[in-house]
Amino acid sequence: MIDTSVHPIADEFYRRCPDEAIGATETMHVDGRVLLPGMTLESLLTSMAALAGGGGALVVQHGTLEGLSMHLVPGAQPVEPARGRQPARYVHANAQAMGILADAPGSDALMPIPDADAATRLHLSAAQVASLRALMRQVQRLRLAHVGLRACNTGQDPDRLEAIRRFFGAQRLSAPNLRDSYGLGDVGSPTTSADAWARWRRAHRRRHEYADGALGGTLAVTPRELGDHRVSIGMMAESWTVAERWVGAHLPAGAWQGQGSTFIWHALWGLPPIFSGEPAYRTHIITV
Repeated sequence: MIDTSVHPIADEFYRRCPDEAIGATETMHVDGRVLLPGMTLESLLTSMAALAGGGGALVVQHGTLEGLSMHLVPGAQPVEPARGRQPARYVHANAQAMGILADAPGSDALMPIPDADAATRLHLSAAQVASLRALMRQVQRLRLAHVGLRACNTGQDPDRLEAIRRFFGAQRLSAPNLRDSYGLGDVGSPTTSADAWARWRRAHRRRHEYADGALGGTLAVTPRELGDHRVSIGMMAESWTVAERWVGAHLPAGAWQGQGSTFIWHALWGLPPIFSGEPAYRTHIITV
């Protein structure tokens, strides 16, 4: 399930690269992609309820260490209105909100929270809470084998991850503990010119260079933040062959789109970026 208003490239990425690392050794094959622009918890649960029991789901969305950063229902009202430069504040579908919903009457909660009380705490109506809880129970009955969250920083707190796993009723749940992004990489104009490389290095102080025998030449990447949680990846390479070899070594099969074109990428935001075909990527996917 992909919120294309958040990560528009993720749809094409998983079409071309459908195998996603979900732990130290496990991989999820993304069989289909459900596009949910403006995703809410309600629309996510509705889509998940249509999955086969015991299967898996990958959720691409905004996130923080507190959980997913999306509204609970369409048309949600702000808890606090915008003031000056401060944006309006909403209740998001984070671990705390999911915990309130999961502690429903009839659950294993020590102190169940009735719909009316949950509604007050979540700034919803009791009917909206009842509807979300009904969808939650449908998803929980599926006993999904794995739910993968691909949302920035959501793997930083294992206790919150466990609360989210319990909400979905999944056997396992994974999430990155770093910022997460998708995009298209520009290979530029490969060259071995020492002058061209010197100019490029002066213009791109924030870069990471790769040079080893397997590549057969030198290559450098430079990340640049575009705002709204989006990142661009630029590249300088000595040849198209070097660029193709680098993409093959650092990204899943399917990421390379041919000479004269861009490559498609998924990476965690480190210095250098940690690309999803690298062994280090798995170490930053936290599983509970």
